[in-house]
Amino acid sequence: MVPAYVFEVGHNDDYIIAKQHPTSGFRGGYEIDASITNYYIIDINRKVLTNGKKVFGPIDKSEFDSLRAALKIENIKFDQKYPDKP
Repeated sequence: MVPAYVFEVGHNDDYIIAKQHPTSGFRGGYEIDASITNYYIIDINRKVLTNGKKVFGPIDKSEFDSLRAALKIENIKFDQKYPDKP
């Protein structure tokens, strides 16, 4: 649902949130572009549907914060963290 490379995740019973750095794809190894951070919100129970999709993203930080407020999920923390650059 979210392409590589995911480096932070959080969730509750209804949503998963994720931070992701895009990669160049596999060319002898993934090259992660840590200068770009995309955000995702996954609607686990399909409470809010957008054109039948349950994944919001990739979106920027501003859109992410606005959507979190609209969905009333500001309290979800990124509590699973992985190296920013593995």
